[in-house]
Amino acid sequence: MTGESPLLKIPREIRDQIYELVLLEDTFVYPYSYGPSTADWSQSNRIPPQTSILLVNKQMNNEGSVIL
Repeated sequence: MTGESPLLKIPREIRDQIYELVLLEDTFVYPYSYGPSTADWSQSNRIPPQTSILLVNKQMNNEGSVIL
């Protein structure tokens, strides 16, 4: 597959926010208060940071690595 990632077409400031959410967030995010009724829910519902985004290309690796 060739070509630029669609993520690289958006402004850097927004990409940085996406990197933070993907790389630093270790729980599910539920919009509009949907989801578990308690803040103390099982560790099995947690997901690790998704570092695979750093493997897309060199630019995304460089930008995302700064966040870590």
